[in-house]
Amino acid sequence: VGVRNTRIYALPTLSSLYVGRISITYDRINFNTVTNVSVVKGSATTVHQLLPAINEELGIALATTDVVDAALPASGGFTLTATSVNKLFTGNTTVAYRT
Repeated sequence: VGVRNTRIYALPTLSSLYVGRISITYDRINFNTVTNVSVVKGSATTVHQLLPAINEELGIALATTDVVDAALPASGGFTLTATSVNKLFTGNTTVAYRT
């Protein structure tokens, strides 16, 4: 079990019978465990422009606040890096281009 790398607080809605907040601790997934990711670059020039393709490839719903935006290289792929506010991932992974 040990020390977790993330803590969030949950508050009940005003209409709830519950009061107070609870603390939930968990470990975010290191992006480097997500491998073999590839997307079609198309006309995208930034990481954020590729988010729909990345989300479809991974089956998740990353938002622009979840990943660092950067200019995309013309070829070879790029590094996808989680922001500090990403609630699911930490770290980074390599994304390849496919045709």
